Amino acid sequence: RILDVEADIFCLQEVQVDLWPDLYDTICQQNDGYNGVIQNVTKDHNVGNAILIKKSCGLDFQRCESRSRALIGVLVNDNNNRLYVCNVHLEAGEEQHDNLQRFYQLKSLFKRLTGQIQLDEPKKRNDKDSLHEVPIVMMGDFNMLRSNPLHTFLTQGLLQSPEQLKNLQPFQTIQLSDAYLDCPCVQEHFMASDMNGESSSDYVEDHANDVDDESNKNMLLQRTYATGFVLDYIWFTRSLQVQKTLLLHPMTKNRFPQKWPSNDYPSDHLPVAADFEWTA
Repeated sequence: RILDVEADIFCLQEVQVDLWPDLYDTICQQNDGYNGVIQNVTKDHNVGNAILIKKSCGLDFQRCESRSRALIGVLVNDNNNRLYVCNVHLEAGEEQHDNLQRFYQLKSLFKRLTGQIQLDEPKKRNDKDSLHEVPIVMMGDFNMLRSNPLHTFLTQGLLQSPEQLKNLQPFQTIQLSDAYLDCPCVQEHFMASDMNGESSSDYVEDHANDVDDESNKNMLLQRTYATGFVLDYIWFTRSLQVQKTLLLHPMTKNRFPQKWPSNDYPSDHLPVAADFEWTA
């Protein structure tokens, strides 16, 4: 199923570490082949994130960094232009302390990502605004709904502790866009003038079923998790342009709960995918 997609870059979560060599060997031997890395994990944790890059896409790994809940890959092309890819799997759970953990995991990720960028471009060390121009793709299982304040903060380039929403000002990070909200079909049907001040994420969640054009309605992501919610995202910076988003499984178009994993579908999450234009 992975090879059928033929993507240039794959970000996989919960890859079983002891089975990674067999998976990697199988994928690398097919078609054009892939280069890949898996996250460094502790001995008592046998799953991690992995990034695969098609050998023929013109990118290769320059270096990688593992965090507890993320894998950062610095990719470089023949012109020495870099693309920063973050593969994320944040803490699960619906309680306040779970959301607090996600905040700290994102805070750590942005700190280390900024450090990686500054290794390549030291001039950005004291200019946070210029970080928005760096080509970054951040994707994976964020284990949060679009209604979560953390989602809104990411679109604003801010981050704030859930425990201090009323007491402390948020701090600046890197402004990101949600690919499935910024794709052409969503922008066409949910114009800002129709939202009456409602955020794009809330508006799409509330009005997805109001789209009359069935072909465009079928391009709206309505589920990535078995219970019928969107928990998985592809985020990007403004130096990239999303050309289209893909729905790789028919069940992404509805919210009916499913009993996954199952014999027919071995995961409780559905894949997300997007085509980007990057002028490098």
